[in-house]
Amino acid sequence: MPAKAAVVFNKTDLAEPDDSAILDVYRKLGYATFATSAIDGSGIDSLAQLLRQQTALIVGQSGVGKSSIINYLSDISKQKTGSVSDKSGEGKHTTVNSAMLPLRGGGHIIDSPGVRDYAPALNSQQDAANGYREVRAAAEHCRFANCKHLREPGCAVKAAVENGEIDERRYESYRRTVFLAERLSVKRY
Repeated sequence: MPAKAAVVFNKTDLAEPDDSAILDVYRKLGYATFATSAIDGSGIDSLAQLLRQQTALIVGQSGVGKSSIINYLSDISKQKTGSVSDKSGEGKHTTVNSAMLPLRGGGHIIDSPGVRDYAPALNSQQDAANGYREVRAAAEHCRFANCKHLREPGCAVKAAVENGEIDERRYESYRRTVFLAERLSVKRY
């Protein structure tokens, strides 16, 4: 079942001027992107327009404002929200169960518990590459069909990173995902 993804950068009221430039990386890859503030409501109407008549799942780290955004989008049920921990500076787990709520303009949104770390269930390095559309596209031009895009000669992905076509942060995220997939596949067998 293919799913569409959008990237939301919340808490723009707290952002540094360059923080929202992170969205440019995802925008260039074709993702819908939104800069929002659940405090002052900026950007929420544009997000609501995308979600109208859809069923959407909102996921992300604890403390990024998922439930606060949902409170703006749905006036039926108010989700519990919390503050960031003074001790760790990280979000506190406030949402403990997933809940599907109706949206004002029609459709539904599923609030999910926040996460500290995310480790997708991957069966192979190819599964990892499928999560990065820019890696998948560049990989078609690699010298070897089984290239992992890590140390192999003639790797079009590494060349695209070096010449700025693939964002370095995204590539490093891809590398960590591949290493995780390899570690998990070794444990399974």
